[in-house]
Amino acid sequence: MTRFTRVILAAAAMGLAAPAYAATVYFSFPNDPGTGNVTGNVTGHIDGLVDNATSAATGVFLDSYPAELMNAGFSDDVFNWTNVVISENSLTLLNGAIVGGSFVAQSGGDQAQLFINSLCCSAAGTNYLNVDGTNALAVWNDDGLNGLNSGPTMPEIVTVYFSFSNDPALGSVAGTVTGHIDGLIDNATSAATGIFLDYYPAELMNAGFSDNVFDWTNLLIAENSLTLLNGVIVGGSFVAQSNVDQAQLFINSPCCGGTGTNYLNLDGTNLLAVWNSGGLSALNSGPATDGAVPEPSTWAMMLLGFMVVGFAIRRQKKAALEPARVG
Repeated sequence: MTRFTRVILAAAAMGLAAPAYAATVYFSFPNDPGTGNVTGNVTGHIDGLVDNATSAATGVFLDSYPAELMNAGFSDDVFNWTNVVISENSLTLLNGAIVGGSFVAQSGGDQAQLFINSLCCSAAGTNYLNVDGTNALAVWNDDGLNGLNSGPTMPEIVTVYFSFSNDPALGSVAGTVTGHIDGLIDNATSAATGIFLDYYPAELMNAGFSDNVFDWTNLLIAENSLTLLNGVIVGGSFVAQSNVDQAQLFINSPCCGGTGTNYLNLDGTNLLAVWNSGGLSALNSGPATDGAVPEPSTWAMMLLGFMVVGFAIRRQKKAALEPARVG
C-alpha cells in the first residue's frame, strides 16, 4: 500500500468518524380527538441536533398550529418564551429523523408548553402543544414516535380527493360519494383540518346539512388520523357525526366490521346511506390535479359534445372535398 493510498484511507476514516450536523430537522404531530380537543396539526423545526447521534437542541421553532390555540403573549420561538424551563432536551436522530429521546419546554410567563415524545404522561410518549397553561385547548396525542412525523425536509400540506361507492348489501342508496380533504401532511400521519363533500346522490339530501363537514353544528369528531403516501390515503380513519342534523361521515373506520367502513348518511338513520365495508380497497383517493374528477353524468355530456363536434368537422371536410357544381 502506497503512502498516498494510506493518506486517502485515513482521510476517509476521519470523515466517517466526524459528527454530521443535521442542518434542520422538521417535525409534526396531529391531534388525537380522544386526547386533545383542537383539530389539526402542529409543525415545526429543530436546530442544532447531530445526525445519527443523541444530542440537545439549540433551537426549537413552531411553523404552524391551529389558530384556536393562539395566545397573544406567545412566541413561536420556544427558546424565547419568558422564564422558559427546559426539563427534557435529548433527541436521537437516524438519517435526519427522530428515533428516540424527548423534548419538553414550559414557560412560567405565558404558560406555553411543548412536549415531544415525553414519557411524562404516557408509556408510549406524549406529543403536546398548549399555549395558555391549561389543557382546555391543546393539540395532543399519546402515540409517541408513532404519532410524531420527523425528517430532514419540510412537511408538505396537500389536498386529497376521495370517493367511495355503495355496496347494495349494506347501503340503500345507489351511487358514489366524492369529496376532498384539506390540511393533511403528505408521506406522514396527520389530522384533517377540513373535509368537504363535492358530490353525493340527491336521495341523501337533508335540508339542514352543510357540505363542509367541519361546519356541522355541535360536530363530534371521533376519529381523525390519516396516513398519506404520495398523496394517497394508505392508513388511518376519519369519523364525524353531528348532534344537530345527525349527518355522519366515516372514512375507513374500524367501527363496524369488515376491513373498514366508508359511509355517508345525512338524516341520522341507516335508512338512507351510501355504505361499504371494503376499507381502503373500496376507497379511491389521490392528490389534486387540475381539479376534481368529473362525475359519470359529466363524462356522458363531454362524450356527447365530442361526438357532435367530430360530426361537424367530418361534414366540413366532406363538403370541402366535393367538386364545385357548374351551373
